[in-house]
Amino acid sequence: MKTIELYILRRATTMFFAAFLTTLAMVWITQAITRVNLITDSGGSIGAFFKVATYQLPMVMPEVLPFSVAIGLGVTFATMNTDSELVVIHAAGAGRMTLVRPALILATAAAILSFTLTMVFAPSLRMDMRMVIAESRGDLLSAIIEEGTFNRIEKDLFIQVAKRGAGGQLSGIFVADMRDDKMQLDYYARDGMVVRHEDRNLLVMRDGEVHRKGVDGAVSVIRFTSYSFNLDAFAADTGKTPTIFPKDRPFSYLLSPDPNDPVMKHNPRAFRLEIDRRLSDWMLTIVSALVVLAVAMTPVSHRQARVPPLVSSLAIVMLVRWLTFLVAGQAKKSELISLLQYVIPIAMGLIAIRFIAANRSMEIPLRWVEAGGDMFRRAAENLAALRWRLRGQRVAR
Repeated sequence: MKTIELYILRRATTMFFAAFLTTLAMVWITQAITRVNLITDSGGSIGAFFKVATYQLPMVMPEVLPFSVAIGLGVTFATMNTDSELVVIHAAGAGRMTLVRPALILATAAAILSFTLTMVFAPSLRMDMRMVIAESRGDLLSAIIEEGTFNRIEKDLFIQVAKRGAGGQLSGIFVADMRDDKMQLDYYARDGMVVRHEDRNLLVMRDGEVHRKGVDGAVSVIRFTSYSFNLDAFAADTGKTPTIFPKDRPFSYLLSPDPNDPVMKHNPRAFRLEIDRRLSDWMLTIVSALVVLAVAMTPVSHRQARVPPLVSSLAIVMLVRWLTFLVAGQAKKSELISLLQYVIPIAMGLIAIRFIAANRSMEIPLRWVEAGGDMFRRAAENLAALRWRLRGQRVAR
């Protein structure tokens, strides 16, 4: 590899990692926030939360890699154009492969990483994550009985605990059972705890009373020293046995799924859709590099009015990604639509290659951006006028 190619590859790799780590951190935080309910709603431990959040990293990386490649290469070529380095490279007679080769090396490495994560690591970690979530939600004490609030277990059944102590001890227990239309039962107990007895989950209450109120309004009070309340009626909702979806399965299982798999019985096409997704997602990384090359590798004068190459590149890459998401959502309706998950990135890559071979710059025309800005400005003005009109009508009334 030539010295100039190593120079470009080094700069592009540095910018790629900077963009990758920054974007990955933002996306990961956004995804991790959705799992905070393991602590706030289900009473899960901090360790469970961070374990699930860490498991999400290999699942997020394939989504971030195409944009990181686009940002890394786009910033590199834009900076080289600003510093007139692209002009010098072309004036020195260096071929276009001098710029293409480092970009494709970086994109290929990122594509291999994306393919490996999607095929090997993501399904395994996704399965582990589901088990951690299931275990956290399967803790009856945490998932069902939350301190200081009324917990709706099911329709017309509520439990409140005043305080939760060490060792699973509960204080100030109140249970309102209105599931029987002919009788309402209210349980009051000084303390108690959740125990497992003969494969049953029981709320054992001590030193309390049961208030029975009939349809005629008559109330009878029964004191008890110890009373067991069966929790198995709603244990199924805690998620101890998680549903395993095709995206959680290894690729070998997708090729030959178990005929008795519940998902296979209900939606057999889901396995084919997951196969298509895994085999097509890695292409977006290569396409991102080709798009940046087609947009930003040609030297352009600073005085020329144009959309910044990085903006054009990211806009095109996001459009391709949005189209693949749209197709994936509609692929369950038709096998032909499913094939578009391969056609869209391949077609975009061929278009970019054609621009590169023709030594033309593929970018968003400035007039399109200006037209879009004019439409947005007119829409904002119309919305403001409508607000003033509605406000005037309210004042007149």
